[in-house]
Amino acid sequence: RGGVLASAHFGSWQLFGVATAQAGLPMNFLVQEQRNARVDQLAYQYVEDKGVGVLYRRMAARKVLDLLAQNKFVAMLPDQDAGRNGVIVQFFGHPVSVHRGAAYFAIRSGAPIVTGFIVKNQSPRLKAYIQEPYSPDLTGDEQKDVQTIMQKITSQIEEFVREYPDHWFWPHRRWKSTVGRGTK
Repeated sequence: RGGVLASAHFGSWQLFGVATAQAGLPMNFLVQEQRNARVDQLAYQYVEDKGVGVLYRRMAARKVLDLLAQNKFVAMLPDQDAGRNGVIVQFFGHPVSVHRGAAYFAIRSGAPIVTGFIVKNQSPRLKAYIQEPYSPDLTGDEQKDVQTIMQKITSQIEEFVREYPDHWFWPHRRWKSTVGRGTK
């Protein structure tokens, strides 16, 4: 059965998706199109060559729901600042704006959510950590449900960043939309 795979810009996140596809699970990435076409091709051609579908975020909502209905996986990385349109959750004790996509697609499709991360150990091999899939208990209040789901995903990302801080790739200002809001 497919589902929403939520991860982060953490470790070799693209290899995590490729390994999933190579294991025979139908994998698709929901991505942001890069401004530079050559960078875009470099970033996504490798995963496409390895059997991973690539969906551009700006026009993919219907396609994501169709893939989930076909029991395929759609992976997304909700650790980016989502600006004013994002959901505010806690990350390292501070409010942060996150994209609602993972929660939205899980609610709309009924697909389970899986979080996963890939870690480089002492050996030359990478180790994938896949959390137990869960189907959120929905209250009927979509805004509250999205908030709850995204907080759970963000807390799992935080747990892995705390354990492996050198694996988190984030050169951007993660808290730029929430600076000055304080903690809840």
